[in-house]
Amino acid sequence: MKRKCCTFISLGVLLVLSVVFCIQITHKKNLDNWLGEYYYTETYPHNSGKLFYFIEYTITIYKDENKYYAKIVGDGWFTMRRCLAQVTGDSKSIEISYLERLPDDPRYGHEVDAFPRGEVLWRFEREGNDLNTVWLAGKKFFVSFEGMEGEITTKAFEKVTDE
Repeated sequence: MKRKCCTFISLGVLLVLSVVFCIQITHKKNLDNWLGEYYYTETYPHNSGKLFYFIEYTITIYKDENKYYAKIVGDGWFTMRRCLAQVTGDSKSIEISYLERLPDDPRYGHEVDAFPRGEVLWRFEREGNDLNTVWLAGKKFFVSFEGMEGEITTKAFEKVTDE
């Protein structure tokens, strides 16, 4: 009787561990569909009204040792940003959280980081075939959102390449 009980408990533990392992594998595979490059451009008028500023941003999501990261690159009028972020989430939505400035950012080592480590910059959400950008702390990068508070949802970033 005691032996049957131990066997039953051992099989139960193995079953639970198998389910947990499968869930972890499924979760990691679900983030794989976010790998690739996302692109967004912003234009806004100069105070004179005679010219426009143009800034383009790319977010490249990649996987390194089973963790997901985003390299954020911004280039344009007096703008050159290079940041690293962590990506977490699932197949329907991800959060892009600030980690650090990269060495090729001109402000690297000269200024305090623009965001605290771990602050969520954006959330990307899939809605059918649409990709929604939920602007959180990342609004700080963009003139278009100056002075706006709270979450703002747009169809800004679009996926341009897969991994």
